[in-house]
Amino acid sequence: MRIAPLLAGLVLTACLPRPPDYDPDSAGGGGVLALEPGATVDFGEVYVGCARVQELYATNEGDEALVLELITLLQAIDSLTWSKADASPYPWVLQPDERRLLGKLTIVGGYAIEESSVGVVSIQSSDPDAESVDVDVRAQVTGEMVTDGFEAGQWDMDILFTFDRSGSTMDEVMAIENKIDDFVEGLRGAGVDFRMLGVTEIDGCQSSGIPWIDNSYSGEAAAGVFSDMISAQPSASVASQGLLRAENALAASDSGGCNEGFLRDDAMLHIIGMSDGPDTSPDDYNAYVDTQIARNKAPFETVYHGIGAETACGDALAYDGFLVAASTTQGYWISLCDGDWWEEVPGLGTNLVNRGDRLTYPLSQEPLEWSLSVDLDGTALDAADFSYDTETVSVVLGASVAPMPGTLVKIRYFPEPVCE
Repeated sequence: MRIAPLLAGLVLTACLPRPPDYDPDSAGGGGVLALEPGATVDFGEVYVGCARVQELYATNEGDEALVLELITLLQAIDSLTWSKADASPYPWVLQPDERRLLGKLTIVGGYAIEESSVGVVSIQSSDPDAESVDVDVRAQVTGEMVTDGFEAGQWDMDILFTFDRSGSTMDEVMAIENKIDDFVEGLRGAGVDFRMLGVTEIDGCQSSGIPWIDNSYSGEAAAGVFSDMISAQPSASVASQGLLRAENALAASDSGGCNEGFLRDDAMLHIIGMSDGPDTSPDDYNAYVDTQIARNKAPFETVYHGIGAETACGDALAYDGFLVAASTTQGYWISLCDGDWWEEVPGLGTNLVNRGDRLTYPLSQEPLEWSLSVDLDGTALDAADFSYDTETVSVVLGASVAPMPGTLVKIRYFPEPVCE
């Protein structure tokens, strides 16, 4: 029997299997993923405190569209972050030969770590040969901590004596000279790095041939030099101008002056005046004080101290002027009205040592604030027990943890880096 051609076609069609649904994963296409800089992103050496950025690109090197289904950062240290190139949601589609910025990796150097893997960028795509690619992110963080050491209260100090050496004060001058040995030995025993200068001339200069006394001198040797420094007796009209004399002496510490180099930037300044009557300096008392306070870089103080009468007593009149200066700066006072007042001169040295700020510690370099740590005689402080003052580049301890004088204070930190 013959079958008609049309019917034969129908019978043949009915016998063929049905074509499967289209599945792009089995179609042999899907694009080809190529990454820049590759399967490893290496930040190289990053200094503590510096940030570095690496961009990650993808190119479709296939003949069909490439679908980027998801990109995530995994197993990352805290200082490594990933940011998408744009806010559009996944999936992203790359046409053949299309190159696209996927995002940026940013690392901020924290504590030093050896060269190692710091995270993984996982990329899922339609590339049949690379459906899931892990990009290894590597870095080395380097840096050396600085340790600044201090002894609480033992700040360097520059000490200027400005004496009224007139006929009426000869006994007072001699009494102080006899106690300078003990005054100096007290400073030396406390381990304080000091410089000391005595002046009587209104220009603030002295002719001992020694620029200043420091802790290399024994008490006895210092007393001899000090007597030479204050041996000149100026005219009565200027002898009592102690505030002006001190200002002139300190101005002469500048380059080319007779006291060149006496003042230091990192030392407290103590100005000690002596007279048996009012200070007769021509300007306003507070102006002299303000000039010297402005001279010193905080937190190093300028403090005035006095040896004189607070009120008239015996042959002495109130030491007006220096009383104002000492009160303004909360300095130490030895009253000529007290019997055996000269016995207090060594105690003045003790007061100078104790006046050293036990809460504020200027650092040698600007720190990365988050890296600061403090310990007192080997005991670490909690972060809540101290703060950092950016203006003075200093660590300030809380009053509740104020160390005793002589306590060893160690402050460790990473210095602020110079980043590329």
